[in-house]
Amino acid sequence: IPKPQPKPAIKDNRIMNPMVLAYYKVVNRARELQEMNRRDALTGLFNKAVFNNFLQRNISFSKRISFPLSIAFFDVDEFKKINDTLGHQKGDEILMTIGGVLTGTMRDVDRAFRFGGDEFCVVFPGTYAKNACIFFDRFREGLSAIFPDVSVSIGIAQTGPQIFHEADD
Repeated sequence: IPKPQPKPAIKDNRIMNPMVLAYYKVVNRARELQEMNRRDALTGLFNKAVFNNFLQRNISFSKRISFPLSIAFFDVDEFKKINDTLGHQKGDEILMTIGGVLTGTMRDVDRAFRFGGDEFCVVFPGTYAKNACIFFDRFREGLSAIFPDVSVSIGIAQTGPQIFHEADD
């Protein structure tokens, strides 16, 4: 007597109900659009709109657990001159590289944001300013390996663990 074969898991869209398939396509597309709305198209980094929410959540969390939080803002030195002399395509290439180097250098808990133009921000939860400086040493190394003539100006601030400043202080 042959044993009954178990029904295969639905792996093939051709056997899925067309209404269910359409629903999943719409849901997936909505997720894609939502993610596109949160990220900068050129660099792949999060955009300024995501920044405030992320920063507020992490300041609150850091307060609760008495951890430091560091934040860094930076921009590309002489970026307008780079665009004017080498062209906007080269400027875009530099911005894309910055996004890639940041992403490749950061920890999973850190977040990088493009504020627009050549302005960027990195939030380092649970990190003292001195460790954020070490991060930027590695970042500068990575950037200069690809673009040796490109430099950045960086400002780093820390809040906590003993005293916390609000985001608008």
